[in-house]
Amino acid sequence: MIFDINDLDETLPAPWEWDVKRLTASVVLAGRHIQLKQSETARAARAAVRSYREHMAEYAFMTALDIWYDRIDLKRLIDAVARRGGARAHREENRAGARAQLLPSTISQSSPSTLARRRASRTTHRSSFIPPRSIRKTRSSAELKAAWALYHESLPEHIRVLFDRFHLCDMAVKVVGVGSVGTACLIALFMAADDDPLFLQIKQANASVLEPYAGKSLHGNHGQRVVVGQRLMQAASDSFLGWTQGHGEGATSTCASFAT
Repeated sequence: MIFDINDLDETLPAPWEWDVKRLTASVVLAGRHIQLKQSETARAARAAVRSYREHMAEYAFMTALDIWYDRIDLKRLIDAVARRGGARAHREENRAGARAQLLPSTISQSSPSTLARRRASRTTHRSSFIPPRSIRKTRSSAELKAAWALYHESLPEHIRVLFDRFHLCDMAVKVVGVGSVGTACLIALFMAADDDPLFLQIKQANASVLEPYAGKSLHGNHGQRVVVGQRLMQAASDSFLGWTQGHGEGATSTCASFAT
């Protein structure tokens, strides 16, 4: 289990202190949301900034490769909580970790392999999409072929060899969360064999909100901007992370694609 940055839609090189300020503001908002006392919220915000400062000091004495491969795993998190929160916090984190370790088996019972089902014949695969969260989407074969060809080229060569074993069977529109309202989101089902599915999620990537202040991205495709930022900043990115270009509703949209 790795704890990492999850949402990188706004990835763009900018002054480093912006991220620290946004992190601190997020801690304050989280404290207000769970109705912490103002003094407790302030203490949490100071702890976040102090942790950032201490880790920067630690990195100053580490090699470039050690910093590059540094990551936060479950044991490291539990040890840190135990040092700061005492025995009770340590027990709580261990229980949370034990529950999290059960997650893979829990997911497997409702995983993509159980969602993919055969209809009419063994060679026809469709997915069980449940409105209003997801709605089946049809696209022209020429448009799909062009979009997936571009995505294919964005993958590392060794991942292309693996992806070539799969073929597109079905696609649906997915209803996005509050933070992504107004952007396109699709789910695509690929199959390598009758019981060998791969689900990819395709999300529209727009220009970063930081552009007016930090300048335009070096990448003309905003999907590529997000993917490059994700590969750069995450300790472990999805193997099928890539980008493509699509057309919808008369307008062009760029998308970042990754496995779910």
